[in-house]
This record gives sequence, structure tokens and C-alpha cells, in this order.
Amino acid sequence: MHAGLHFVAALLLTHASPVDISDQAPAFPDQQTQEQWNRAQEMARKGVQELLRSFELFREGIPKYGVPYIAPNGDIVIPRKERSLPGTPLPEGKPERT
Repeated sequence: MHAGLHFVAALLLTHASPVDISDQAPAFPDQQTQEQWNRAQEMARKGVQELLRSFELFREGIPKYGVPYIAPNGDIVIPRKERSLPGTPLPEGKPERT
């Protein structure tokens, strides 16, 4: 996962109440309350995973740019990189500038 997403997740979790590692599963007086707690934990875990995935999708949707260069006519060109799926080779005849 991207380091920036870890930072965002850490930032979001700073507002959560502190929990001691030894207090992961508090004891409840009845089984129904314990089951509700377990379901709430699972829903929270899935929600955070979906939130992080949405951040990844957002980051992937932002256009990416290549290395700027000066064209022969003096214009400064900042080429936009083509969006492609991971593992997809670049089209022939369009080498990526470095």
C-alpha cells in the first residue's frame, strides 16, 4: 500500500480512543453482547479497508506526468503519462521519457 495512504489512515485513527493491546476483546456479561461487539469490530475493519481502497483509487485517478523538457521552439512541455493497467506494456513507438 502507498506510504501516503498509511499516513492518512494513521491520521484518521489518531482521533480514535486509545485502546490497550491487552483490551482487544473485553469481557461482556452475555453472549449476545459479545457477538454484537465482534460484528461491530468486523464492520469497522471492513470499513477502514474500503476507505483505504477508495484513497488508492483516488490516487490512481490523478493524472501522472513525465519529466518536463524544452521543445525546439522554446516551449516547456510537461507530458502527461498514459494511464494503463499495472503490468500493461507501453504502446510501441512511445517510449517513456526519463
